[in-house]
This record gives sequence, C-alpha cells and structure tokens, in this order.
Amino acid sequence: SSITRIGGVNRYETAQIISEKLEQKNGSIDTAVIATGENYPDALSVSPLAGFKGYPILLTLKDTIPSYTQQALDDLGITDTIITGGTGVVSNSIQNQLPSPIRKSGANRYATSAEIARYAITLGLSWDTMLIATGDNYPDALTGGAFGSRIGAPMLLVNPNNLDSSPEIKNLIVSNKTKADRVIILGETGAVSANVESQLESIFN
Repeated sequence: SSITRIGGVNRYETAQIISEKLEQKNGSIDTAVIATGENYPDALSVSPLAGFKGYPILLTLKDTIPSYTQQALDDLGITDTIITGGTGVVSNSIQNQLPSPIRKSGANRYATSAEIARYAITLGLSWDTMLIATGDNYPDALTGGAFGSRIGAPMLLVNPNNLDSSPEIKNLIVSNKTKADRVIILGETGAVSANVESQLESIFN
C-alpha cells in the first residue's frame, strides 16, 4: 500500500490540487462550485451535489479570489460556476469575475442549505433520502456529504435544537415529505437533539 498526501500551503491551494486530481480521474470539467473558505456550512450543504456531479469545490475570500482558485478556474477551463452563500460571504465583485455564475443563497446558513437542496434536485439528486445534520458544527455533515453524493441525497442543515428555528428547511421537508422513503439524522442527540427528531417524526407520521 502507498500513502499519498494531497496538501497545499493553505486551504485554497489544497482545493486547487484536489480539483486537478478530480479532472485527472473524471476527465474534462466545465462547472465548479465556489464557496467561502472562511466558514464551513455552505460547502457542506453543496457537497452531495458536487460529489454527485463531479464538480470541484473551490474556495474564495469574500472580496478577493485567491490566486490558487483563479489558477484552478483557468487550468480546468471552467465555463460555469455555482456560488454558494450570499454577498456577506462571497461578494458581488467576486461574482462579476466568475464565468457564467449563478448564486444559491438565503438569509442564513439554513436558508442557503434549503436553496442549495432545491437546486440539487433539479440537477439529479432525489428526495428519496433526506440527510439531516446540525448547522452548528461540521463533522457530521462533512462525512455525510460523501454518502449523500453516492446515493444522490441532499444535505439539509438544521438548527440542532428546534426545527422551527430553521423554517426554510422545515418548509422544504414538509413540502417534499411524500417523496421521501427515509430520513437519516447524522450524529447523536448531542449533535441533533431529540426534540428535532421528534419534530421530524411528527412531520412524517
């Protein structure tokens, strides 16, 4: 067996290197996801879609495209970009520098997660399985994203204590509940509370 390290001088170069590995494996890539490198929720919400479609996730600062990210866009020949998150994390000036950008965002991480999930369904993901993870921390959604990409399931970030505090997600679940065969909560009650689990049960039962 062999051990390989994929790493750059920072998170932006690491994302660039991963995107190059993705192209080597999958062939030509024309679409990339652009997410803030300064926080985690938006990249986690989009990870099942990115993995399912083979889109690299490239990271940016709010007002500056890091040189490594720009290099990846150029080297891959990216023609279309999907921005995750609002102008508070990825500014309009960044959007204006990106090729054929579309933005999926909401007022907060939960609303953004709902918008990304809604969009992911139009690109081939399915409501058959809904993945639920806390929006307050990253490990469960991080590991669950790979699972979601394999089965084509959207990642829904929730307020871990009360579903009513992430109403956009709650409304999305309610409106698509008849399409779902299963709901998988990622993490124990310390991550997503028993209260949220009971709220989900009341929606589906």
